[in-house]
Amino acid sequence: MQLRVGSGFVVAFVVASSSFASQPGWSPADAAKYLDSRAKWWSEWPNAARGQGTACISCHTTFGYALARPALGEKEPGAIETQVFDNVKKRVANWDKIVGEPGNDKDPFRPFYGNQRKQTALGTEAVLNALVLVNYDARRNKGVLSDSTRDALAHLWATQQADGTWQWLDFGLRPWETDGVFLGASLAALAVGMAGKDYREQDNVAPR
Repeated sequence: MQLRVGSGFVVAFVVASSSFASQPGWSPADAAKYLDSRAKWWSEWPNAARGQGTACISCHTTFGYALARPALGEKEPGAIETQVFDNVKKRVANWDKIVGEPGNDKDPFRPFYGNQRKQTALGTEAVLNALVLVNYDARRNKGVLSDSTRDALAHLWATQQADGTWQWLDFGLRPWETDGVFLGASLAALAVGMAGKDYREQDNVAPR
């Protein structure tokens, strides 16, 4: 498959890829404590629940957390960070249930949004899941892609549209949603780029 994006590749990713440890007054520990508290709140918020103990990762909340948190310099992930990534991995592992129709479970896996928004929800989540897990492997696993990350990348390609974009949720929130197809394609490009040369040279990332 081929990833095609337009010009204007702008992604607010500097927080996750820059080091502020040498700046006066900067405390990675305090930053981690604050970020963990906000991520914990979101993960436990009933409105964020999406079935079987999972939660919507959300463009404007825990998605940014998931990118930035591994960059704070700790040797091992903390409890909240682990919880957030386990949430993503669980949803990746149950992607067929998220994509399919709800079964007879009392608490079925659900897409971020259903009904007429389901396809845009699936496109959005596929991109976010892939970038979150690729970023995690780049920072925590020395760039070695886990099986879960490879599955997430497969879901990313499966939801790509014929024009190279991904359907994207749009509730009018800037910059995550308005013109979201451009943001989605940019984030997907970032995920594939971070996945490494070996991954990109495999057959599943070959030109169509």
